[in-house]
Amino acid sequence: MIFQALPLRPALAVVAALDLLPVPMALIRDGTTQKVHGLLPLTVLGLAFAALIGTYVSRLHNSRLEIARLSREAGVATERARLAAEIHDTLAQGFTSIITLAQADSLPAGHRLDLVARTARDNLAEARALVAALAPGRPARRRPGAGPAPPDGPLRRRHGRANRTAPVRRHRARPDR
Repeated sequence: MIFQALPLRPALAVVAALDLLPVPMALIRDGTTQKVHGLLPLTVLGLAFAALIGTYVSRLHNSRLEIARLSREAGVATERARLAAEIHDTLAQGFTSIITLAQADSLPAGHRLDLVARTARDNLAEARALVAALAPGRPARRRPGAGPAPPDGPLRRRHGRANRTAPVRRHRARPDR
């Protein structure tokens, strides 16, 4: 217990003091060194055993601390990778939507640009909200004038557009005949 409660050197000093305590007690009680000679081998053996066990307990404690530190670091790395994947997915989905809208022939150019701008703003807000929500120890805050918070869910469900789709036609180069 002493080796778990104290660092190695102070614990060894306390154990040595406790192990050597019977020697002066025998001198005081009996007034003779005859019993002290019988206690010395046992005292030395006890000190050696205590030092061995104390060193083992100390190394075990230090290795457990190292394991805990490495586990924390691995957890942080895993969380960072997950956060990076979430942000990547959000941005990739947004860019794909913007490209699709920009190439849509079925919509007038002015309407397409409005949709592209709105989609870009929505995706930027969603990426910011994702970073704010997943950042450790930071409450999610919105900038003044940033507009309403984006609804939950992917872009296809945003603003009730889940069930409304516009036909998209792409220009294709016709082969020369």
